Amino acid sequence: MPQLDVRLPNIVTRVLVVYSIAGVVAALIGYVVWYEIRAQRMWVISSHTYEGFPLLLRRIDRLPFPSRRKELPTLAIITHTFSERLPNGLPEPAYNDGLVELDLAMITVMRDCGVGSPVLIETFGGKRIYYHYVVDRHSAKRQFEKAKLLFPDELFDFDTQEDPEWGFIDRYAKNYFPEQIV
Repeated sequence: MPQLDVRLPNIVTRVLVVYSIAGVVAALIGYVVWYEIRAQRMWVISSHTYEGFPLLLRRIDRLPFPSRRKELPTLAIITHTFSERLPNGLPEPAYNDGLVELDLAMITVMRDCGVGSPVLIETFGGKRIYYHYVVDRHSAKRQFEKAKLLFPDELFDFDTQEDPEWGFIDRYAKNYFPEQIV
């Protein structure tokens, strides 16, 4: 009985491989979009006026459980100074639109590597400040330095302070998010 050659022609194999790769890429893009949308839903947004200027706040919707708070005793503060801002301190709209990747990177910098949890983002006076509770200063500083390299044209500052009781975010929530349960 004659043998049947069931190998696919070279072009068909290439097309199947390309379609398989395209499917994987499409799935990854879909995941990234889903992840970003999910990340945006995690924030409670609040707008205020402070000393006559706009104060825009985003607070994480679900703060870590009390047991997790003990694991994250240090408040890490990442300050991004806008290179293009309006007289009221807010970023220029077109410039702000270009900060989406930077914003996401600074929000997830500690969380995605297990070093900490973002809790608040404050936009005021020509700056956007990202507050995270972290395991320790050194780990947080290392993660910040890596993330900062992705945006060489932007100006950043990094600081930490010990806050094992999470008094900063509790006071902030009480003053600016009184209707929300912390």
